[in-house]
Amino acid sequence: MSNTAMSDVKREIRRLTSGLESRDYANFMEELAMWAADEAAMADYQPEAYGKEAEDEKE
Repeated sequence: MSNTAMSDVKREIRRLTSGLESRDYANFMEELAMWAADEAAMADYQPEAYGKEAEDEKE
């Protein structure tokens, strides 16, 4: 992911969470982290489902 895309995601998260209380913000970020970890694991496990070639198919 490009630095620009990551910056856009971070900016949007800040915008959407700016009104949250501290505990709600922490809960949101924890849930987001779990979702992101699950998505990354699935992309590694099923790269074709995410538009990527399997590492062993590249060679």
